[in-house]
Amino acid sequence: MGLLVHLSVTETGYFFKGLGRKIEDPLIQEIIESADPQAEFLPPQEMTLADAIALYEATTKAVDVVLDGIALDTIIKVSWRKNGQATLERMLVHMIAETHRHAGHMDLIRELLDGFVGLYPEAPSIADLSEEQWHEQYQRVQRLAAQ
Repeated sequence: MGLLVHLSVTETGYFFKGLGRKIEDPLIQEIIESADPQAEFLPPQEMTLADAIALYEATTKAVDVVLDGIALDTIIKVSWRKNGQATLERMLVHMIAETHRHAGHMDLIRELLDGFVGLYPEAPSIADLSEEQWHEQYQRVQRLAAQ
């Protein structure tokens, strides 16, 4: 849930605030204004998973509306850049990478919870190695990392 709230806040910050647009969602506005740097990763206690999913879906739809017809070379204000700005194109690529990275985090968590690794049981897309073979693979990776 925290990652969904984070992505919602991040997209709103870049594509609403960064473009000088009014932020409509009061929760997102509150989080953006919060002094707590981790606020966007801590959903409100009363928030449900369905609420977090709905927030993210509403955010992405609202961002699509805002960006419709805006040129890719449009400048967006971003505080973390040295010059305080980036093009819309750069920020779209940044958000794709950010979302992809966090989806990977969620996949790792799912793997830890359900023990399944790969695409699906019929085609796991991972080598069918014995415990001993996995240990050997681990040792090989460790040796490479130490070089």
